[in-house]
Amino acid sequence: MPTIGVAIPVPEPYGALLREKRAGFGDPMAETVPSHVTLIAPTEVKIRQLASVCDALERVSATLPPFPMRLRGTGTFRPISPVVFIAVSQGISYTEMLARACAVLSRWMSLSFRSIRT
Repeated sequence: MPTIGVAIPVPEPYGALLREKRAGFGDPMAETVPSHVTLIAPTEVKIRQLASVCDALERVSATLPPFPMRLRGTGTFRPISPVVFIAVSQGISYTEMLARACAVLSRWMSLSFRSIRT
């Protein structure tokens, strides 16, 4: 089954700077996973559902206007995971609305998406 996730990429040059900092904090995925804000964690999707899921995600993303996002401060999921994250300090309301809309979509399509809380 294909695996998909939903994320907002961190634009350059900030993405590269964050990857460098993540590596410095010991994030083993820093070199292979681009800097991003996760809305839905990686989830397996049946091939027959993939096109429908992608179409629905496009519709969900069109429900909100473009919004500014500011990232500030760091945290980690340790000891559960070595992942280091940066907090959303501006645009958090829109980010949370997108994550909730994706979670509703996942329930509607009977997918087992794991929503990420910021």
